[in-house]
Amino acid sequence: MHTTELLRAGDAGVDRTRLAVAGFLARYRGATRTNYQSDLCCYVAWCHQVDMHPLDLTCPQLEAWVRHMEERQHLALAAVARRLSTVSGIFRYAHLDGLIDANPAEHVRRPRVPDDSNRNGLDRMELAACIYCAAAAGPMDHALFYLLGLRVGEATGLDIEDLHTGADARSEISRYRGEG
Repeated sequence: MHTTELLRAGDAGVDRTRLAVAGFLARYRGATRTNYQSDLCCYVAWCHQVDMHPLDLTCPQLEAWVRHMEERQHLALAAVARRLSTVSGIFRYAHLDGLIDANPAEHVRRPRVPDDSNRNGLDRMELAACIYCAAAAGPMDHALFYLLGLRVGEATGLDIEDLHTGADARSEISRYRGEG
């Protein structure tokens, strides 16, 4: 079933979970929809594993799913929070669309995700040093350094004028503004 198909709850053979998922995902597009779809697949797979209907879970059962992701799957808190947010969204819309009577995810405790990220990456000074070294190596290395930090569509859409360098530039940072 394609997520943008129009489905009616009264149609024979239309499962309300499929209807809820299709309605939820139809509200989004691109990478957001792909990520939400992945989160929902993981949630529905867990529901089948524990023999529960995805839209019939209660708040305590959703809490058990959260603990499962943290303690059994050892997912990062940010990943757990994102998946829970997606599932909360589908419950919210299923409730608004009249597919369920109440939203059981409304009062599920959200994992606390620290503000500081522990992901690997460069700090501001390290980034500046990399830009300086790339610029010193020549224009090709300098341009390549900028392109490595962009998505393919962003990199192919740049013009050379988008790269601000030289004495008149206030910084060695490209002024391109991407999606994220």
